[in-house]
Amino acid sequence: MPELSIILPVYNVQNWIGYCLDSIAEQSFTDWEAILVDDGSRDLSGVICDSYSRRDPRFRVIHQQNAGVSAARNTGIDAANGALISFIDPDDFISADYFHLLVDSLSNAGADVAQAFIREVLESGEEGMLRFINEWEKRQKGTAFEMLDNAAVVDALCSNLFSCVSWGRVFTRDLWGNARFPVGVDLGEDMMTVPPVIAKAKSAVYVPDAVYSWRERKKSLLHGTVTEERFEKDLVASSEMVQQLAELHPMRREEFEHLRFTYDVGCLANFLTSGNGRKKKASKLFILNDYYQKLKINDLLENKVFRGTFAGQEDKEK
Repeated sequence: MPELSIILPVYNVQNWIGYCLDSIAEQSFTDWEAILVDDGSRDLSGVICDSYSRRDPRFRVIHQQNAGVSAARNTGIDAANGALISFIDPDDFISADYFHLLVDSLSNAGADVAQAFIREVLESGEEGMLRFINEWEKRQKGTAFEMLDNAAVVDALCSNLFSCVSWGRVFTRDLWGNARFPVGVDLGEDMMTVPPVIAKAKSAVYVPDAVYSWRERKKSLLHGTVTEERFEKDLVASSEMVQQLAELHPMRREEFEHLRFTYDVGCLANFLTSGNGRKKKASKLFILNDYYQKLKINDLLENKVFRGTFAGQEDKEK
């Protein structure tokens, strides 16, 4: 059995998937299997995956009818044989020493999860900014490795110092356990799944190297226009996240609610600055009003930074 199972949900990424799979094939760490779940792609993505599988049996391809990224990841989890699991989005790519660094660091520290820094890559392929996942990582720049016990892991979650993304990490299979991504949810699925998994970790280790490259694409789910439906789904995801975290650590629910607030404000900012036009603006104002009533945060309007952001958007839409 391979030590590591790498899970990729694949859907209509024919222009990017080859680059991603090449980066996996070139890993200095070799004890892996890559489970490529073709989620009903309508382009040549599935064909490309099959070609890699024929050349290297460590690439395993599963073809299924389109069911969304959550279902595709779950299919990969269920098929995984490794004691460790990792997720990669098929339009991203990794440095040749990515898994060597993370697996060795996790093993040496006896940790449950290892995390790397992120390098942003523009759609054109041009290398962008060094994008740390969060502020905690910025403070740790230059530190060889940093381990946290469970109490510190939860502290980091409560302080919004852990990101909620699934990629850029290696998890032990025991830590992941029976956790699955919510089927039918393709936005916010990481938020509903990853923080509760990390909250169970007895320790975490960080690798201070930008060895995961995240490709920022305009047409991806993450960077598409933030519609009312997407905004509402984001709020549902953050609420579900808090509920799961509170079940694990009930004495810290109030802190998790604060975490939810920070996530929701970020979602709100994305919503307010996405799209234009008077009709869309009016619709956003109605949702904004309802949002404030639900969370009782009307005083946020007095925040100069927020007001400045909103005023700037208002000027653009006149």
